[in-house]
Amino acid sequence: MVRLVRGQSRGSRLDGHEAFIVGMIEAQKDITLNEMVVLIRCRAREKPSNERARR
Repeated sequence: MVRLVRGQSRGSRLDGHEAFIVGMIEAQKDITLNEMVVLIRCRAREKPSNERARR
């Protein structure tokens, strides 16, 4: 377990998707947030259930 220093952020739920999100933006510069949400949700459904349980 990582101990946090006072005032240190725990991070975001999106941190694990960073490379995927950047890749989406690079592939389609005018992508909307709604389109990104759909793609992230589709990607999450493709992961094995044991990976989703770890989050």
